[in-house]
Amino acid sequence: MVSTTEQAIPHAEIEPERLDSKDLGLAAGLLIGRVLFETDELHFGYWDQGLEVKLANLPAAQERYSEFLLSNIPEGVKTILDVGCGAGKFAERLIAAGYEVEAVCPSPLLVSEAQKRLGADVRINLMPFDEFETDKQYDLVLFSESFQYVDMADALPRAARYAKPGGHLMICDFFQKGTPGRRYIRGGAKLKQFEPLIEASPFENIVDLDITEQTSPTQDIANDVIVRLGGPLVGLIRSSLRQRHPWIAKIAEWRLKKKLEKMERKYFSGMRSGAHFREFLSYRLLVYKKPS
Repeated sequence: MVSTTEQAIPHAEIEPERLDSKDLGLAAGLLIGRVLFETDELHFGYWDQGLEVKLANLPAAQERYSEFLLSNIPEGVKTILDVGCGAGKFAERLIAAGYEVEAVCPSPLLVSEAQKRLGADVRINLMPFDEFETDKQYDLVLFSESFQYVDMADALPRAARYAKPGGHLMICDFFQKGTPGRRYIRGGAKLKQFEPLIEASPFENIVDLDITEQTSPTQDIANDVIVRLGGPLVGLIRSSLRQRHPWIAKIAEWRLKKKLEKMERKYFSGMRSGAHFREFLSYRLLVYKKPS
């Protein structure tokens, strides 16, 4: 068992030779979290009990998110399959709480970081969930902000196979509500597609909590950082390029005009707010039980 008191904060460095294009964003997120907050948390925060919505409080909100998940694990659970374990921070919490954890993750970077955190005794399978095969069954199959990345039509029957009779499926993630209009925040499985698939599965719903109000302020923080820091930074780069290489800048801006306009509208317009998140997305904690 890994002790949270003995586990040191990981070094900020990430080996660049191990990165591919898919891992660059993950690496940036890990580095920012480690340098600013000394954490490997990559998930939303849970803003309740009067916690002020500001960047400095993000680690506390992420801590509350983890506590919220832990508090909703059904009684009797001992073994957990963590699908999409990230850098292993929540798996570490699970192990410290006495659970036996196995994980699945398709990212070489995250698997490497998680293995360093959790140690060689914790099995982390480097593969997408739709390629994961095992004869084992678990008391709980967990998707924490990873369900939106799997093929639901494959993942739900697969989760049903890997859950023990009387075992559970837990999904904590955001879903697309199908609200008409332009959505600036990507991601989220479609509720209209999920509902018939879960109804056709053997799982019975025992918990359905809408936590959009508690999680959406995280989007306000991300939006504020991007608008206040990302926009000016891109502006400085473009201004420097115009001054140093005016002809190259003109050609680049002409060739990339539509992409630059799309980036400005998508990231720097301030549209990716918590209110926008609440309009188009629903963040849910869903717990299901497989009949015995």
